[in-house]
Amino acid sequence: MSSKFKYDIVTLIELVESRACLWDKTSDEFKDREMKNKLWLEVYSFLEPNFIQLDRKEQIKVGNLIKEKWNNIRDAFTRSLRKKSGQAATKNYLYNDVLQFLLRTTDKDETESSIRRDDNNETAETQEEKEMEIAVQQSEYEETSTSGGGAGDASTFKKEGNPNKRRN
Repeated sequence: MSSKFKYDIVTLIELVESRACLWDKTSDEFKDREMKNKLWLEVYSFLEPNFIQLDRKEQIKVGNLIKEKWNNIRDAFTRSLRKKSGQAATKNYLYNDVLQFLLRTTDKDETESSIRRDDNNETAETQEEKEMEIAVQQSEYEETSTSGGGAGDASTFKKEGNPNKRRN
């Protein structure tokens, strides 16, 4: 969204923290959509005092802006935790101190295992891509060598190149 966030972020975090069903996935109320909508309305009304007087379209815009900001803050905090568990000490996330309440629902083992899973997926994908590229190159080489191996074949191979590479 192009609108600049004009609300106090620490206040937003504190408002969400005081309403556990908005962030605590282990809570039974977390699954209660009506309850969460009611609590989000309280957050919107607190941050935007004239929220109730706004027309419906503006209410939706303000609500989406606030909720999107919360999601970005929470996600950035979670990412900062993942980086720390696998890397050397880095600077803490800007709102690290006020977001500590989220650690109650963030399982450290889950964070570490998701990092390992991501690393394994990247390794598997990279290995698979390399094997495919080698197979393509090998089949192209076999085609050129079995068709006579003349100068025309070599120039055809160079012109066609690797089909896996993007052409501009």
